[in-house]
Amino acid sequence: RDRVLPAFDALSRDDMYRVRKSAGECLVDMSRSLMLAPMNALRCSAGGVVGPVDIDRDVGDIPLQAAEDAAEDMAERMRRLRRVHLLPVAVRLLSDPNKFVRHGMMQFLGPFMASFYPLEGGGPGSTSV
Repeated sequence: RDRVLPAFDALSRDDMYRVRKSAGECLVDMSRSLMLAPMNALRCSAGGVVGPVDIDRDVGDIPLQAAEDAAEDMAERMRRLRRVHLLPVAVRLLSDPNKFVRHGMMQFLGPFMASFYPLEGGGPGSTSV
C-alpha cells in the first residue's frame, strides 16, 4: 500500500499519454484489490479457510471475533484509501488534456464506479463504500 499507491499516482501523472491511459485502465483492478486485502487477511488468519468461517472456533492465538474486527477495521481503512487516492486519479484522468487518456478512462468509469459496490452482502442502502 505504501509503495503501490504512490507509484500508481506517479504513473497517472506520467508525461507519456500511453502510460496515463494504462493507469486509467488499471484503476478498476487497483480499486478491487484494495478491498480484497481485508478479506484475504481474515481468511489467512482463519487458517486458510476459504469458505464460511466457523464462529465458535479460535483463529490461531486470537478469537475469531477479534480477527473479524481487525479485518473490518482494515476494510474501512482500505475504503478510505480508495476515496482519498483513487478518486482523485480518476478525476484527473477524466480531465486529461489528451483525448485518448480521457476516452480510455471513460471506458472504465462504469466498472470503476461498480468496484465501490460492496463485494459481499449489503444492498443498495448499504453504507459499505
